[in-house]
Amino acid sequence: MPVDFTQPTQISSKLACPICASPLSLIYNTRRCSNAHSFDVAKEGYINLLLPQHKASRDPGDSKSMVLARQHFHDNEFYKPLTGAITQHLAVDSSLADLGCGEGSYGRWLLESAPSLDYYGIDISRHGIRCAAKSLSKATWLVASNWHLPLLDGVFDTALTIFAPIDQSELRRIVKAQGHWINVTPGSNHLAELRECLYDTVADIDKQAAFEHWQAVDTQRVTGTMNLLQTDIGNLTNMTPYAWQADRDRLLALQSRDSMIVTYDFVVTLFSKSTQSDNHSPYR
Repeated sequence: MPVDFTQPTQISSKLACPICASPLSLIYNTRRCSNAHSFDVAKEGYINLLLPQHKASRDPGDSKSMVLARQHFHDNEFYKPLTGAITQHLAVDSSLADLGCGEGSYGRWLLESAPSLDYYGIDISRHGIRCAAKSLSKATWLVASNWHLPLLDGVFDTALTIFAPIDQSELRRIVKAQGHWINVTPGSNHLAELRECLYDTVADIDKQAAFEHWQAVDTQRVTGTMNLLQTDIGNLTNMTPYAWQADRDRLLALQSRDSMIVTYDFVVTLFSKSTQSDNHSPYR
């Protein structure tokens, strides 16, 4: 008897077909929609919903070497203090779309703090998502573009971006009417010591901004210092654009240092989709 795609065995409440935008069903180890478009679940547990026409290159996003550098750096939990500023804005049993989730370290830390979180990690790098899915099965991992999110309309309580670009129309589309967006950007002192070694002029990288259709309701700064050894310095520089933007000789000199104290500086801004002028987060 042929499978009746109009009567799926299990409907995902949030996944949408990237071709026709219909809800995706789980039939055996394949996601299918009512129009019979199908996408296999990889053995690691993630789903590749990135269509060829949505790729800017053959292998978009972080390379395998960048993902490994990021994984090794995050293994030492230098950036883990950031998660406390994020989880205070997440309600119990809420849903979160982490847009540009990388290799999954932040997702793992967030689920440690908020185990009931319905977490979806999305990144355009298949290397990053494969790494994330291997390290954490209690999550939904998707290879997809932040400009073409394979997610249904208005299904997430909160969206999260950490140093990640996002299409504003897609962001607004997937967040509930009374939902929120947590945007993490670098503060002016973020990795200042590295930048002073690599560039003659150190530009202000503070990326705080106002966004149409969003009301900023809370801002917090998370700062501290890291005592990095040579391996950590190499991993940190190799996981950032410094790896190809900076002068090669300066980069090699920096990576040859035995140790270094480096500042981290995050700005965590909570935005509300509501038009009401509320200066307090309902999740605090």
